[in-house]
Amino acid sequence: MECRPLDLTIISAEDLKDIQLIGKQDLYAVVSINGDARTKQKTKVDKDCGTKPKWKHQMKLTVDDAAARENRLTLVIEIVADRPIYNTFSSGENEHSLMSSCSELFARSF
Repeated sequence: MECRPLDLTIISAEDLKDIQLIGKQDLYAVVSINGDARTKQKTKVDKDCGTKPKWKHQMKLTVDDAAARENRLTLVIEIVADRPIYNTFSSGENEHSLMSSCSELFARSF
């Protein structure tokens, strides 16, 4: 299995739903390929960002070259609220998610 690097920069998000009753929400992004836990990486938490988090976070993922060519990879980005008081078993609550085929990301590099 031949692999290739995928360099991403998660910059920001806009117009997100505000689910926090008091104060502004603290949000971070979790990125993975096909939702696979082994590929998950996350940004830092943007404290008091409300509905417009900004991260400018760079990350590197490794992807299977053949799967990328065959359009079998999906980039998953989840926006998560950091609410440690309410979450005993996880670090946050998933509020928004985006799934996109990786084929367009790789089309220019093949």
